Amino acid sequence: MNYIEFCQEIQTFAREKMDCHQNKSTDEFLEAMEAWLKDTKGGKNFFHDCFDDKLSWVDLLTLLNASYIYE
Repeated sequence: MNYIEFCQEIQTFAREKMDCHQNKSTDEFLEAMEAWLKDTKGGKNFFHDCFDDKLSWVDLLTLLNASYIYE
């Protein structure tokens, strides 16, 4: 995934999530992100390259989506 594709996916993500009421603030979003990462032991089973500590663009989108819906 390149930068442009990543930006397009983020725009789609934002449009789809605008009307929902989960994680209304940045603080709530970041708390959900931390909780999801802790509960999934770093989320490595959900990322493409679980042997690399660096996130790809696709992995970052996975993390953002998981953080958005995680309560």
